[in-house]
Amino acid sequence: MKYTLFILSFLFSIRSLAQSAEIRGILQDSSGASLPFVTVLLLHAKDSVMQEFATTDDKGQFRIKADREKRYILQITFLGLETKWENIYTSGSILELGIIKLLPVNSTLPTLEVLGQYDLMKIGKDTVEYNTKAFKVLPGAVVEDLLKKLPGIEVQRDGSVKAYGEDVKNILVDGKEFFGKDTRIATKNLEANAVDKVQVFDKKSDIADFTGVDDGQKEKSINLKLKEDHKNGYFGTAELAGGTDSRFKSKFNLNRFSPKSRLSLIGTGNNINEQSFSMDDYIDFMGGMGSFVSGGGGGRMRIQLDESSGFPMSGGNVTGIQRSLAGGLNLNQTFSAKTELSASYLANNMKNNLTRSSARQSLFSEQSYNSNEDEDRISSNTNNTITFRLKSKLDSFQNLIIRGSGGWNDSRYNSSLMNSTTLANNILANHSDRDYLADGGSYNFNSTLTWQRRFRKSGRFLVISGSGRYNHNNRDGNLDAINQYYVGATRIDSILQNQLFLDKGNQLQSNISYTEPLGKKQYLELSGSLSNNRNRTNTDFYDIIDPGIERRNDLLSADYNRGYMVNTIGLRYMRNQKKSHISYGLQLQNSTLNGTVNNSENPIKVNYARLLPEAVFQFDLGTAHNLNIEYNTDIQEPSLQQLQPTSNNADPLNIYVGNPALKPEYIHQIGISYFKYDQFNFTSIFGNIGTSYTQNKITDLVDIDSLFRRTIQPINVKDEKALRGQVEFSTPIRPLKIMTKIKLASQLANSILFVNSEKNRVNRFGKSVSFSIENRRKEKIDAMVGFKLSGSTSTYSVQKSLDQSYHENNIYGELTYTPNASWALHSEYDYLSYTQSNQPDKITVPLWRASFTKYIGKEQRLRLILSVFDILDRNKGISRNSQLNYLEVVRTNTLGRYYMLGMAYSIRGFKKAQSGITINIDHGGDSRR
Repeated sequence: MKYTLFILSFLFSIRSLAQSAEIRGILQDSSGASLPFVTVLLLHAKDSVMQEFATTDDKGQFRIKADREKRYILQITFLGLETKWENIYTSGSILELGIIKLLPVNSTLPTLEVLGQYDLMKIGKDTVEYNTKAFKVLPGAVVEDLLKKLPGIEVQRDGSVKAYGEDVKNILVDGKEFFGKDTRIATKNLEANAVDKVQVFDKKSDIADFTGVDDGQKEKSINLKLKEDHKNGYFGTAELAGGTDSRFKSKFNLNRFSPKSRLSLIGTGNNINEQSFSMDDYIDFMGGMGSFVSGGGGGRMRIQLDESSGFPMSGGNVTGIQRSLAGGLNLNQTFSAKTELSASYLANNMKNNLTRSSARQSLFSEQSYNSNEDEDRISSNTNNTITFRLKSKLDSFQNLIIRGSGGWNDSRYNSSLMNSTTLANNILANHSDRDYLADGGSYNFNSTLTWQRRFRKSGRFLVISGSGRYNHNNRDGNLDAINQYYVGATRIDSILQNQLFLDKGNQLQSNISYTEPLGKKQYLELSGSLSNNRNRTNTDFYDIIDPGIERRNDLLSADYNRGYMVNTIGLRYMRNQKKSHISYGLQLQNSTLNGTVNNSENPIKVNYARLLPEAVFQFDLGTAHNLNIEYNTDIQEPSLQQLQPTSNNADPLNIYVGNPALKPEYIHQIGISYFKYDQFNFTSIFGNIGTSYTQNKITDLVDIDSLFRRTIQPINVKDEKALRGQVEFSTPIRPLKIMTKIKLASQLANSILFVNSEKNRVNRFGKSVSFSIENRRKEKIDAMVGFKLSGSTSTYSVQKSLDQSYHENNIYGELTYTPNASWALHSEYDYLSYTQSNQPDKITVPLWRASFTKYIGKEQRLRLILSVFDILDRNKGISRNSQLNYLEVVRTNTLGRYYMLGMAYSIRGFKKAQSGITINIDHGGDSRR
């Protein structure tokens, strides 16, 4: 807390040091009406270089900061009105300009193109628009590099994007989808030079967009508006690099655009653990395969104490050394003014080589023991994914939307593992050697059809949708394990098995909603839905007696059929005002779970009925200033893996057993969020606080037998309570020409855990503070430094020996130096340190990366790039995990220092725009920040 107070005091005190002036004025049109959202730029009189800019509020008022006793030019621009310049002098602390009138543009004059000065951003009621001409990026830069320079937009270190404190869920290109929902595909592959405007807005739901009735469902989104000369032609980049230790990297993207169609191709390949877009299906498979190998996930299942618990030191989320090959195609086709199609195809192949060593200290009230595990693992995956969206406007009152997605993959997993358990007095308790080989494949498809119908009475509409899904997964595994137990009489078990797994299922769902206007922008919605989900899972384990002779293991084999039906009916009231949206409703959900195991005469049947209330309050307090309050309830049914009543002995020392009697979780959540962005001084504050209460929480019951074998089974407990909150504050310090940001976050959870069948109430408290500084003017130097301090503690009500705490610190910095248009230098540095209770040693990792880029040619299309990773050669694949009832240190193989030399080329070919009359007015300045 003392560090936080110091930082805040520093921020507020430093801002008051400079002798500053404030320029005020009111903008009106020729009729005397106020002009909101007009851009006002403050330029130095000497060279016309921009110092600050602002935007008028709803009443046409503006305020802009300046230095005292300086001469400036005030430039005022607004679409459809003549640009106005005012020569001013700031003699005192406040300069009142009074009412300034803007006259209409004379339509008989030729088009005016003002060069040298640009409207940096326009802030409207629903959209913030940035003019990319005002933000300098290097040749060949991608959209991600551009977004980093825009006020109010953040690019996180994992590539995800935030706008005004909210996660960006969609990135569109000229209003159309680009490779589905993965925002990183657009930001990492599209060239920044192709973008004319960046528009940030709240994307409404399909229904709200069609009917015009706000339903409170919005997603923060970004639209990349292309330059006119990039809308008819082709552009892209190609990159190839090679380096020491046989490292390579290749990447290309090619975009072919025309007025009615858009085709984009992307591809990437490397063995340096880079991913240009997410591979969800691959991750899902490996998670499933890891669960199949290590006891259904129970042996590895962890309760994270903090979002940063565990060190991703190998780059991203990849552990080991990975080779990735991927490619994709995206198509947008406009057939007519009423019908358009978006479709994409992604294919990838990944091979991961992992060497892992872990040391785990398990803690119990009776005694403690240690486990050591060494594993060599090679895994590979080939995955294909297709998505499409067809939208047709049948007439002025009807819309039809068809969405679909599907995929298929093939995977292979080969693991050799050695595990041993020793007691506190260093006596060997057991030892296991295991070889596991598995091949798997899957395919799935799902589709949704939505029909929207609005009526002549405004606000009355009907929406009907139906969806279907089919999935098929199979795996064929071979387990060869020798297990030795030394507690009591020494015994040896050997397992030689062929393990077959098959899961196939389908889901059918229908939804209907009818909305009736009540007058004065009030609406009543009646909705209903029906969902039927069926799965059949077969596990067939065969003990190999002799070569060519197998015997089915009936204790481990099972045939499990599951049916899950959900019926919902609901009523919701909505009221939309000019500056607010209020809705509250109630749903009745009835769910029925039916299951049979091995065709048993005693089927599993669980019926569950709940009321699901909800309420949403959204208040628009001004431009970029809002308050949201939301309460909702939800039902979270158990996963198929948790319900399967089968034992998985793929890891004989960690056996996972499902529980078909599990009840769904019933979750209550309340969240309050506040956001304000001051466009006059670029100060923003964002905060939220939320709490949740979960009934019938699903947790794990862990039992240790006399031979120190762990059996894990999911069970329901009474509840879990959680509280979280965070606040972000960002403001410029003009005398130092820097932007500062501080973020505070905290979370508290109270859970029930069973350790060796003993019930514990566990309190987990996590906290973090981060602070960063970056320069505001980035023509030649773009620098940023910061730190993040985080920690967490866990306390147990009964078994006090399990109490844990950890602290993690990260000091980081980035620098890009561009002295001229011919070359650039980029460097990144991270210093990470980590300490944990019961572990006296401290982990420290300094990681330094740098690159040098040389631009060649008049148009600078060709670039030579020299880069080096881990200059100090100190990268460590070390992580520490605080989980359930144990502490664990894991070491994996990592990428060490390597050098790489590459080249990149920008591809461009556009049809020339028709010539027209243009008058250029150049004031000789540079408005770039």
